[in-house]
Amino acid sequence: MIRLSRPHRDARRRIKHTIEYGLPSVIEVPAPSHIRNTEWFRDAKLGDILQVYALPCYKIEKYSGKLMPALGILELDEKEGKFDDGPVVIIPSSGNFVKDFAAIAMTSRIREVFAILNYGTGAGKLNHVEVSGAKIRIAPKNMPATDYAFEMAQEHGGILINQYTHEGSIVGHKPTMNHIIREMMRVEGQAGFIFGAVTGTCSTLAAAHRYLRGNVPGNVKIMGVASMSESEKIPAARTLEEIGQLKAMGGFSHRPEWKGVLDFELVTSVTRREAFALNGERYRETALGVGPTGALLEAGFYHMLCRSVERGEIESLRNERGMITACLLWMDSHLPYIDDLEYRSALIGHP
Repeated sequence: MIRLSRPHRDARRRIKHTIEYGLPSVIEVPAPSHIRNTEWFRDAKLGDILQVYALPCYKIEKYSGKLMPALGILELDEKEGKFDDGPVVIIPSSGNFVKDFAAIAMTSRIREVFAILNYGTGAGKLNHVEVSGAKIRIAPKNMPATDYAFEMAQEHGGILINQYTHEGSIVGHKPTMNHIIREMMRVEGQAGFIFGAVTGTCSTLAAAHRYLRGNVPGNVKIMGVASMSESEKIPAARTLEEIGQLKAMGGFSHRPEWKGVLDFELVTSVTRREAFALNGERYRETALGVGPTGALLEAGFYHMLCRSVERGEIESLRNERGMITACLLWMDSHLPYIDDLEYRSALIGHP
């Protein structure tokens, strides 16, 4: 492996410092008003025993929650010498990963980053990626960005980075999980909690299984939320069909260890309208725009709670302090999606 220049090393050091010391604190998030007013919530007296926290990764300056897996992949491939000759890198992505990867690629010997995005990607997301310095290519209609990226790499050369199968996607999340452990012990002591994330690459849930369990004094349970269907798809959140596609290409949900990842049924019951409305409610009440995937995750968490109440399983969710405590990973800002009329209308409360 060729040694990086001094400017490259200094820039890399600043990014690592951000990951080690610049991740945001968890914030306590009260149940939304429309949830607090439901009969099932009141009857279960959840207001007395429920504490929900969120780690707003999208608040990392200049980056998103994909910064950590992007650096994980970069450094694993760097150790193997893949970037020694200053190559072109080709990355299929829904936006956040390639944006963060392109931004940190300047600390390596990579010459150029091509972002391969799906047909129909919104203008806000395209602008979001473009400012990172990546060169954008749009996959043909009805052709997954992953397939198009493979074709580009075969035809024109370059190194293909598939975040959906790359071990660095999981390894890179280790600092995130260590931060969550520190933060949850700070606010909750040694009691366990429910960890929740949206299914994008599925690497976050796999990392939670690998790095949270056994490293927290209390019991950790893991839940995941996915989009209901293609017609109800939340940007950057996979549907069951898309998770099946990831399995077919050897993604993380295909690995044997995946069978032990989730402690709850994967939640797929949240509509776009519900997720967008919840995000709008949060934004108007607290100026906290949690983004489409953050809203999907929060709504899905309450779907899981409601289901547990209906099944008489709520007691099984209590931790060692007798509380139901959750930590939700909010990855994405709302800004790249405001060109979506439905999303923007829900955000401001009217068409």
